[in-house]
Amino acid sequence: MRFFTLEPAEDLDEAHYVLTDYSKDWEETYPWARWNPAALRVVRCPLKPEHLREEVPEEEGELRASLIFPEEKDEVADFTWTDRGECLVTEAVLQLFRQAGFTGFEPRRVLVETVAGDNGDRVGGSHNLPELWHLFITGRGGEADPQSGIELLSSCEACGFREYSDAQDGIRVAERNWDGTDFFTVNGYPGLILITERVRDLIVTRELENCALTPAEDWKA
Repeated sequence: MRFFTLEPAEDLDEAHYVLTDYSKDWEETYPWARWNPAALRVVRCPLKPEHLREEVPEEEGELRASLIFPEEKDEVADFTWTDRGECLVTEAVLQLFRQAGFTGFEPRRVLVETVAGDNGDRVGGSHNLPELWHLFITGRGGEADPQSGIELLSSCEACGFREYSDAQDGIRVAERNWDGTDFFTVNGYPGLILITERVRDLIVTRELENCALTPAEDWKA
């Protein structure tokens, strides 16, 4: 079975296969999102301060975010990405995923609190506050195939922080460890969304905008 990565359409190289020819002015084309700090859960390690991190909480709750629009742009695309790499989708895309019966994610409504310009100032005018949903990934691919070169380097018993080595030969999913979901992550890369071929086919067929699809085995860290 083939798997793909689902990522923001930026900083692509020749190994990436995308739906359109995204130009270097990506940041001038699509808005991006920034979480309200209160939306994130702060994890502090009692033993090692360097393990301090922020996470989107697993438990249900209201998520709030601001959208930052490029100059003279006032619409969101099918996909919107946070500055941390989380994936937000429109109501229309969420319904497409539901109708297709895709598994491995929990949609969480995102309340768009403010709309800001690229200088960070709040702006008004023609910008509409869209209804967006965060795709909280619940699918699990477990340990990747050893050929990927992803190895556990250290594990903190106090806070659960784990450090892994970088992938050396793409992300090669070990199907024996994969739970069979359509959206999932592998150990070592909790922020990298992996999808099945049928998700990829729907995105391509519907020409959904503002995402990059890469065969997982070709992905580069």
